[in-house]
Parts: sequence; structure tokens; C-alpha cells
Amino acid sequence: PPRSTLFPYTTLFRSVQVIKRTDVFISADVDNFVIINFMKKGTSILELIRKQTNEIDKPSLRYFNLASSLELEYYYQSCPTLKKSNSKVYSKLEVDLKILEKNIKLILL
Repeated sequence: PPRSTLFPYTTLFRSVQVIKRTDVFISADVDNFVIINFMKKGTSILELIRKQTNEIDKPSLRYFNLASSLELEYYYQSCPTLKKSNSKVYSKLEVDLKILEKNIKLILL
């Protein structure tokens, strides 16, 4: 059965043990993406990325490139940001849970 793990709250050793048994990894926290180096080839990553709000605020392809070099399946879901302000880059995401569920089902097919 699917389970959820919060990597920032576990040791690196425990995180590596868990990620080696993970079929789908979902994260919006770029700090978590270092752990994909320990995933099995062919497993899937779903990155929650912010929608571009201006010319400076562009999504990065670095995790797509890393996943590709590790022979992992990479997917992403664009999410609007919660905070509207004068800031050039917004970080908090508003995740549409219905779309997320649909994407997870598509990945698991």
C-alpha cells in the first residue's frame, strides 16, 4: 500500500533506505531532490513546480536533467503560488489535489 514519508525529518541513512524502495517520489522541496541519486532506475519523480509569474521566475530544468541522467521517469505539475506580492519570486505553492491525484494515477498506470 502507498505510504508517505517526510524526508527532512529522518536521517540520511533512513532516507536512503526508504528511497531505494520508492516507486514514485513527489516533492516541491528542492532540498529533497538530492535523495533521487539513490533511486532505482526506471522509478518516477513528480516535481511540483511553481507557475512562472514573471520573466525572472522561471522553472528550473536541473531536476529534469538529473532525473534523465539517472534514468528516472520525470514528471511535473505546475502550481500557482499562494502569496501575491511585489516579490519577484514566490515560493509557497497552491497544489490542486484533484490534479495531483489524477497525475499520480497516470504515473502508476
